[in-house]
Amino acid sequence: MESRLEHPSTSSAWRRPWWAGWLNPLAVSFAVVPYLDLLVGRRPGWPELMLGLALSGLFALGVFLPRLQTFGPVLCGPRPGISPRIALTYDDGPDPSTTPRVLEALGDKRATFFVIAEKARAHPELIAAMHEAGHQVCSHGFRHSWWLVISPGRARRLVLQASKVLSRTGIRERRFFRPPYGLMTPPLMRVLRRSGITPVGWSLRSYDTIRSGPADTFAQEIAERARNGDILLLHDAPERPGGRRPLGIDATGTLVKALESKGFELVTIQEIHDGDGSRPIEVDERQPIRRLPQGTRTADRHRRWPPAFQARAGKSGKGEEKRARTG
Repeated sequence: MESRLEHPSTSSAWRRPWWAGWLNPLAVSFAVVPYLDLLVGRRPGWPELMLGLALSGLFALGVFLPRLQTFGPVLCGPRPGISPRIALTYDDGPDPSTTPRVLEALGDKRATFFVIAEKARAHPELIAAMHEAGHQVCSHGFRHSWWLVISPGRARRLVLQASKVLSRTGIRERRFFRPPYGLMTPPLMRVLRRSGITPVGWSLRSYDTIRSGPADTFAQEIAERARNGDILLLHDAPERPGGRRPLGIDATGTLVKALESKGFELVTIQEIHDGDGSRPIEVDERQPIRRLPQGTRTADRHRRWPPAFQARAGKSGKGEEKRARTG
């Protein structure tokens, strides 16, 4: 599988669109025009009405589609690395009837769990099991509620309340947050920005909460759609007790094998965010590397080079010294 050799931080697929920052104020400004006409007793014309409805739709797209990043930067991928990799993320847990099965299927492979603080408080042993297995655990809110993304005051209280509850269960991770339903509203984005928290979306959605059928077939379909740097959205528990069992729970084992067979490395959200930071080192064999006297700043830097480069620098320096003596 081919992978892109550009640095993740400069990837064009990762940058927020230049027009995204203007979409919110423009949509709000023009969308309210028909309603203002109604308030003053004037019947809006069809052009105003259609424009208002269209821009209201754009506003809604910014809320429901995190990848648009309408109201601020969102970690949603794909963020390619030098080697093919993908982040498996699980929402709505922990649940004692389903989460252990996912942990067992993952084995020694790492994933990221966005947990509900209310559930984590009731099952701290599952949070400990996630940490022990090397997984990253982040916040998915205090409870799976629409109020978290509608009211600014409620959003702030629930985000901070979730962080406080999760810290008592051993979760110190406050850097990443995925809102319920993935809704990126202006009030929530403002709270996260002021709190120094990075909102997380996804680039590959499995729809495992509504899909049905054989788990193996489902896993193979997801693996075929996967790209380098994807953030895959799965669920390790139903949204509410007694709810529909997500198909991703039973498909995790097959999915891990299918992704590995395609050369993917399973990483955490932290690793997707940071990138591998590696670039191939290009060395021009035609240019000799001179051996500098000890004590100079450049020579001191040579000591931190890999052994192969140090050896080559030494050979080049000996050749120059020999030519100097014979000359």
